[in-house]
Amino acid sequence: MKRFFEVVSKDPQRASSSSEPDSESTEGINESPEKDKECEKSKKQKYEQKYVKYWESEFKWLSEGTKGCHYAFCKVCSVDVYIGKMGKSAIKSHANTQIHTKNAGTISLNLVQQNIEPLFSSASKTAVIDAEIMMAVFVAEHNLAF
Repeated sequence: MKRFFEVVSKDPQRASSSSEPDSESTEGINESPEKDKECEKSKKQKYEQKYVKYWESEFKWLSEGTKGCHYAFCKVCSVDVYIGKMGKSAIKSHANTQIHTKNAGTISLNLVQQNIEPLFSSASKTAVIDAEIMMAVFVAEHNLAF
């Protein structure tokens, strides 16, 4: 099986003068084109996702990260989530973790209890206290035994 060689010369005059590879010099010969493709991939500039304020409308528990622009802060777990590589997918995967779902469940239960408490505390307690006072005054005024 033949191997295909590509001549890569650092000297432009030498590369233009001969179209065939020089047998004496092997420093500029690349043996496999796969290695060239790998090198091209590594040269590509990688982009890291930054935090987007718009995500807060979709995820109410999200805010800007404390560690930098490539992080998002989870208010439920009190954790910075790295979003540099995955972006919004990193936030979604964090939302599906057991710790986050457990913490979110306990917070929602606390909110429900806080909303119910004012209904029973103020109006009903004052009405009961007023009725007890009126009963005590009536018993004392009419000299009744109880």
